[in-house]
Amino acid sequence: MGIIKKYNYYIKGKKIKPIYVYTKDEMKEYENYITNTFGNISKVYHELYSPDIHVDIIIIPPSPQQNFYKLITEGIGAFKMNTPNELKKFELERMELIAYFPPNWNMKIDKRYGWIISSMKILGRFPLDQRTIIGSGNTMAYYNKSRDNNFCATLLIPASSNNKELNFKFDEKGKINFYQIIPLYEEELNYKLDNGVEALLDIFEKNNLDLAIDFNRPNYCKDYKRKDIIEIEDDIEKDI
Repeated sequence: MGIIKKYNYYIKGKKIKPIYVYTKDEMKEYENYITNTFGNISKVYHELYSPDIHVDIIIIPPSPQQNFYKLITEGIGAFKMNTPNELKKFELERMELIAYFPPNWNMKIDKRYGWIISSMKILGRFPLDQRTIIGSGNTMAYYNKSRDNNFCATLLIPASSNNKELNFKFDEKGKINFYQIIPLYEEELNYKLDNGVEALLDIFEKNNLDLAIDFNRPNYCKDYKRKDIIEIEDDIEKDI
């Protein structure tokens, strides 16, 4: 983003305040939890203009215990998602998102990962825009693929730290659910749509999918075709 564009966003952000935002006390409580769980915060990408939900990105550098960057949203949980009555007992109304980047990531020059950061903000606002709820197992496709990779979608799974479940609650707002973002190739997305998220996660587990996003990782469903496409091809062969 150029200097002029940044300045315009800054001015716009001063004039138009976000609707959904954590209080100062909530931000302090949230950041204390993130620090105690993941490590010291090195930087925060502050959103200059927030039309609805104010979404910042917390950056936590690699550590001996977790040798990758942690990017964690701060603010999405200020919005309460539209949850069906049968799901309210599970406290799924609020969420924050996490993405893991490799230890050699350079936030100043490696622009490839901007696609993931944008995805986090888009996903964070999707429940508000669509008056719905998203969570574990949901995917979002992006048809304008990044020029630097062949991923076309993101998958949400429950996030953890050192194999421990994340558990955070505000006194007033209640539970915040953390979901990790995993980019998917088109064939992996199709496999998940046909066979379910558990089947796809089984494939990832068998292949030891790294927590940190790798733009050069193998496509674990490279030769997969959607079932309806296969059926159409079979029908065409019969007609011939």
